Amino acid sequence: MDIKIFTADVFGKFGYAFADLQQYKWFKEKSLDEEIVSYSSLKEVLNIDLKADEEFKKIAIKNPAYLLFLVLQNFHKTQGRYPLPEHRTEDIELLKSARSSVLDSLTEDPVAALPDEYFTNVFSKLAPTCAITGGIVCQEVTAAISQKQVLFNNMFLFSPVTHIGYFFKALPTSATTETKSNITNIEMVDEIL
Repeated sequence: MDIKIFTADVFGKFGYAFADLQQYKWFKEKSLDEEIVSYSSLKEVLNIDLKADEEFKKIAIKNPAYLLFLVLQNFHKTQGRYPLPEHRTEDIELLKSARSSVLDSLTEDPVAALPDEYFTNVFSKLAPTCAITGGIVCQEVTAAISQKQVLFNNMFLFSPVTHIGYFFKALPTSATTETKSNITNIEMVDEIL
C-alpha cells in the first residue's frame, strides 16, 4: 500500500508531528529533476533500540522532547488514554513510572534525562502549541501535495520547557522486521525558536 500519513497531537505545551510518506517523490523547481526520499514508519521510530545506537542516545539525552514523546506513547499504551487535567496528580505519578520503564535502559539517571517539570506541562491542549504544531503540519501537507520541495523527514517535536521546535530525521534500513526497529540512525536536523 502506498498510503501517505501525517499525524500530530498536542499535550499542554508539548506538541509533535510525524510524517510517514514511505517513498516521497519531489521535483526540483528549476530543473524538474525528480528526487525520492525514504521515510521511516511511526512503529519503527517507537521501537528504536535505545541501548544499541550510541549517537541516538547522545541526542536523546540532550533533547528531552524526544524522551517525553516516548514516555507519552508508553503512558497511552499502558493506560489506554492520554494524561487528563482531572487526574493530574495521579497522572504525573504514572508518567514518572512510565519514564522509569522507558529510560532505565538508556541512562543511569532517568530523572536527570527527563526532569519532572516536563510532566507538569502535558495537560490539556494549549492554543499556542496547537497553532505551532498545526502550522508545521499544514505547511508540510501543502508541500507534499505540490511535490515542489523536500519535506521534514520525519518528526517535529515542540518542547514544553524550552519552547523550541526540533526536527528529527529517522533513516530507515532497506530490510524490514516485525520485532525490531529498522532505524539505522536518527539525528536532529534543525530547530525553530
